[in-house]
Amino acid sequence: MEKIVKVGLIDDHELFVHAFALLLENLNGSKKLRVVNQAYSIHDAQNWRDVEQLDLIIMGLHYSDGDGLELIPQLRSRNASLRIIVVSMYDNAEFVKKAFLNGADGYILKRNSMEDLQKGLEVVFTGETFMGTGVKPIPSIGEQKTKTSDYVLKGDSYLMRNALTNREREILKYITQAKTNKEIGDLLFISDQTVGVHRKNIMRKMGVNNTASLVKKALEMKLAD
Repeated sequence: MEKIVKVGLIDDHELFVHAFALLLENLNGSKKLRVVNQAYSIHDAQNWRDVEQLDLIIMGLHYSDGDGLELIPQLRSRNASLRIIVVSMYDNAEFVKKAFLNGADGYILKRNSMEDLQKGLEVVFTGETFMGTGVKPIPSIGEQKTKTSDYVLKGDSYLMRNALTNREREILKYITQAKTNKEIGDLLFISDQTVGVHRKNIMRKMGVNNTASLVKKALEMKLAD
């Protein structure tokens, strides 16, 4: 009797999850897939009780309550034999690299073909890693490692959040609370001059030139949560 591959799907778009579940269960591949778990947030996926029973998880990266990149090692720690494939709209080389470093077995873009998906499923179950068409773990020649201008132009909160360092996100939170450089420095045990440098870097990355615009954009994009 053919072994059923138990699949968990995680994405913040509920319609996508339902449609993708139907797609997987009707694929004509070498393995029969059955979607047994679905989640639309980091919290929901973390509360799955039977991760140990799953064979495969297919997941996105962007969620309103957290970062999918950080969820990957959490899932991996609960099931060492689990196969994890990221299906994402993001082809940023830094995201791809971090996904694999965190334990992903495959990375496919949402714009990829059905052939890419089917090949990816076959490859990861052989124990190898798979990258769909257009997926690169390192920037192309001539491409900047961090393309800040892309973050600004796209206005994407997930890209923007990943463009900021942990320290910058911490300082941004205090800026939205109307704290001065000195107050922030006292809270973080750094000088107000250092806070000022971070503030300028944050404003440059976010494409604004004054504190009022910075606060407005941070709140709109929920970067200070």
